[in-house]
Order: sequence, then C-alpha cells, then structure tokens
Amino acid sequence: MSNMVNRVFRGVGASSGVAAAEAFIYDKEPPVIPESCGSAEEELERFKAAVASAKSFYSGMTDKAKARTDGKTAEIFEAYLEFLDDDDSVIEPVCELIASGSGAAKAVHEHFEMLAGMMSALEDETLRERAADFRELGDRLVREILGIKAKDISSVERDVILFAHDLAPADTVNMDAEHIKGIVTEIGGCTSHTAILANAMSLPAVVGCAGVLSAVKDGDGTAIDGETGEVVLRPDEAAMKRFDEKKALSEQDGKALEMYRSRPTLTADGHARTVSANAASASACAEALAAGCDGVGLLRSEFLYMESNGLPDEARQCAAYGEALEVLKGRHVTIRTLDAGGDKELKYLDLPPEQNPFMGYRAIRICLDRRELFMTQLRALLKASVKGELHIMFPMVSSLEEFREAKAAVQEARRQLADEGEAVADNVKVGLMIEIPAAAVMADVFAKEADFFSIGTNDLMQYTTAVDRGNERVQKLYTHYNPGVIRLIAWVIRSAHEGGIPCCMCGEAAGDLAFVPALLGMGLDEFSVSVPKITRVRRLISELSYEECSAKAELLLKAETAAQVKNILNGMQPEKYRK
Repeated sequence: MSNMVNRVFRGVGASSGVAAAEAFIYDKEPPVIPESCGSAEEELERFKAAVASAKSFYSGMTDKAKARTDGKTAEIFEAYLEFLDDDDSVIEPVCELIASGSGAAKAVHEHFEMLAGMMSALEDETLRERAADFRELGDRLVREILGIKAKDISSVERDVILFAHDLAPADTVNMDAEHIKGIVTEIGGCTSHTAILANAMSLPAVVGCAGVLSAVKDGDGTAIDGETGEVVLRPDEAAMKRFDEKKALSEQDGKALEMYRSRPTLTADGHARTVSANAASASACAEALAAGCDGVGLLRSEFLYMESNGLPDEARQCAAYGEALEVLKGRHVTIRTLDAGGDKELKYLDLPPEQNPFMGYRAIRICLDRRELFMTQLRALLKASVKGELHIMFPMVSSLEEFREAKAAVQEARRQLADEGEAVADNVKVGLMIEIPAAAVMADVFAKEADFFSIGTNDLMQYTTAVDRGNERVQKLYTHYNPGVIRLIAWVIRSAHEGGIPCCMCGEAAGDLAFVPALLGMGLDEFSVSVPKITRVRRLISELSYEECSAKAELLLKAETAAQVKNILNGMQPEKYRK
C-alpha cells in the first residue's frame, strides 16, 4: 500500500499555491532527558547558560527573518526573546524545580510541557496554536543544556517538498528558499507559525495532514495544493497534468486577490460592508492591517492572561490594548473581555472542577463575580481608549441583568478614572457576543441597550444543536447549515437593525465563502474572519448583489434540512463558483 500511485491525503490548506517535487522528510527526534543530574548549583548554571545561548540564537533569527520575509515574521522571535526574559513565567518556576532536586533539562521539559498543555486544551484555535511556541522554546533550551545540535535544513540541494511532523519557526526561516517548494506537516492549523511563515515566504503549505509521514518516503514524487489541503503521493501523468493546470490558475488568482487589499468593501450594487479580522495580539493586528482589514472585529484579551503565571496588572493590560489600537491607525478594534473558564483554564484563578465547564463558571460570570479582576481590565481598556477606536464586548451573556451589570461596571470604571484625572475617549462602544440561544432569542430586547452585536457562531451552534464540537461521533451535526441556527442568525441581525445598531459575526461561519452570500442577504454588517480570508471574503462580496442575495435569503428561512440549505447556498454563489 505504501507504494500506491495517486495516494491522496487531506489536510488544512494553510498557504495557497500549488507545488510538485520530490519528498524530503525532516524528522527531528526529541532529545532523551537523563534522570541523573549534578548539584543544584551546577544545574542552575546549565539552565542560565542555556537561556543566554537561546537568546543569542533567537536574536540571530530575528535579524534573518527581517532579511528574508516581510518583517512581521521577526515578531515571532522577538516574542520568544521577551518570554525568555520573563522571570515570573520562565526563570523562577524552572529555578524552583531545580532547587527541589530536578535536573535542568528535566525541569525545563516539565515546565514548558505544562505551559503547552494549558494552551493546547483551549477552544480558540489561535491561542491553541501557541502551545507549539512553548514546546519550541522548551526543546531549544533542553538541547542547549544537553549539548545537542539541531538538524539543519538550510542546504537542501534539490527541489523538494518538505514533509515533517511539525516545524518550528526557526526551521522555516532557515529553509533553503531556492529549493524547498512547499511544506506538509502532520499537525498544526491555519494560524500556526508554519502557516504564517509559509504565507510570508509565498510557499504552498498543507498542515494538519495526519498520517502522511507513514506513507511517504524520501524521493517520492509528490504534489500539494495549499488552497484545498490536498496532498498526492506518487502522482501519475494525469494527476500531474491536473496539478499543473491548478498551479497556473492559482498563480493567476493570487495576483488577482492582491488588488483587494486596498479596495473598499462594496457589493456589486454599491452596498458598503466591513471585513475585519479576528486577532489574538497586537502583532496579529499588524498582520491584519497589512492584509487590508477594515478593522478588528475580535481581539481576544485571553492572550495576556495565558502568557502569565498571574493576573496581568492594569499597566500591562493598558499597554497591550493601547498598542493594538495604535496599530490599527483609526480603524475600530473590538476587544472581548476575559473569556476564561470552559476550555480556557487559568490555573492561577483556582477555578473549581466542573462536570460541564462549557455551561458553568466562565467568561462574564467570572468577571461579574470577581469584581476586582473585572475592574482592572475595564480600567485598562478605558485608559487605552484614547489610542484609537475602542469597542468593548462581553462574552457569554445570557440575560439582560448580566449585560446591565457589566455596563454599570464600565461606567463605574469611567467615574474612577475621571476622579483620578485620567483621560478616557468619549466614543467607546459597548456590546455583547450573541452566542447563547437565550441571548439570541432576546436579541430584540438587547438591541435597545447595546451599541452593537457580534454573533459567535462557534458556541451558538454548539449550544443550539446540543453538540459537543470535540466529539467526533456527532461532528456532522455541528454545522451552521442547520436551519434552526440560520433562523436564529437571521433574527439576531434583524433585531439589531430594528434597534438601530450594527451586527458583526466573528465565528468561523463568517469566513465560509459558501455562506457569505447568505449572511450578506440577511443583512450582516461586518464579517470578522481570519487574516488569510480577508481579501477572499472582500472579493466575493464585491461580486454579489445585495438585493439579489436578500431575495434569495428568504428561501433559507423556509428550508427544513441542511441539504436544502446547501442547495440554496449553491444557487446564491456567482456562477463561476457554483458546484
């Protein structure tokens, strides 16, 4: 079976483009960590020397990234350097483990695996992908401690497609740009560093291609499509002809999309819309701006809390929010208040174990209960508001009482800052995520008291269909094509407009190109999507007539099955996209 011609694997298309070349397998064996160790003093010195060496390495990588990519890539290594300077998160916890009798390598491995485990358990894809950062840093430090030299892929001498279980940012930046024509990894998602760096280097990439390493051999002919996620091992002549044709079309499409970075978002019949970005940090906001976003529809504040062993103070939060606002240069930034609990575990909050954490003590419920935590964040947000156009968004609101209490907290924070002589912007907007069915049903009531809505389809689908999206047995039921979900979405948008406020969508459904015509027809004002989808969504909107989509959207509200929904959606696409 391993020699089968035209063996097809499917992963996640992470960086568009088509490539065909021989396979080159990059297998980085994990280091073996010894049980024996020297004295605590000796191990501590080994650890400090490893940190210093790692800093020197990443400093060099920063310079190389600035020279080889567009400059934003260097921010990955700059973040690593900042983390290695963090006494609370790195130095002190590892020193404590060493002092308790652990060897330096073992202490580093245990601590960084703990950090990675916390991140990998998260629901949010962008934050979940950051687990790889901790594993990369831990692996680098362990190799420095043990004197193990990492493998080098900077001098490949033939055209290849690189296959690996995973790639660290340093691996990607060090690649031979002349000969490596594409990347395939077994793990990772569209927000992983492999995806980010592949896009920066204009390399086709497929990530999350499980099991491919067990089937491919060094030197095998391979072909990949970074748009669809298709990987073909040992393609025959007919398959290669198909890929050559796709490559030519892909190159044409990439050039065509470039013009949509700077275009206003207008439908074919002149209706303005907003295409914004989902982001998890100020650096991600910069990437979104470079990609042509109209704003940031969701900035997840959890990134600040996940990167620390304790609650970030007001000054640190204010600086981070202010940086994001400044980066966007006058475009709006919607910052979601702390959405902890559920799958976003913060150990220092000491949250009690729950039988069903997704429906338990999380998000706005924690904030309203732990008022000091909430007020610190609100004060930081309001102080930062003078840097740009700030929208504050509350997650997991299920009742009007909760929303009113959260708004009252904002006003209290504003009064405190005024008494202290601190400047606060007058135009700060306050809204909520509609992600609980109770809030969706009551949208007409919330619209009288909110400045905006943002529909979080990921949780809305989960709660509406009673489907655990992590359960493979019921995955097929987890879909925004469910007629009940569509009716809720339509009602929320209608309620927003009747209340005179805009409605955004920041869930994955907003970036589903098959679903965009429906959302446009239902009147959605703002599409908040992942950075790679900004120009694609904008281009599609420019090819659609709002009036036509609006008429056809009425049919969706009469659909009784997901199959009927899909048929209607296909008919709403421009003819060239129809299946």
